[in-house]
Amino acid sequence: MMMFDMAGVSMGDVGMMRRLFVIAGLMVLRRFTMMLGRVLVMFGGFLMVLSALVLAHVSSRSDS
Repeated sequence: MMMFDMAGVSMGDVGMMRRLFVIAGLMVLRRFTMMLGRVLVMFGGFLMVLSALVLAHVSSRSDS
């Protein structure tokens, strides 16, 4: 818990700052999860392309 000088910050301000920190933390967490989801989608697409290339390579070798 953060320590505040009682002469400079009232208890209402402490609660408001705590709420602002919680909201900011949730926004950071939401953006991180969105970024992680996009990375996983890109990785899945990369795996599909890679598997298609490997399958095409294996099938072309068996035809020869």
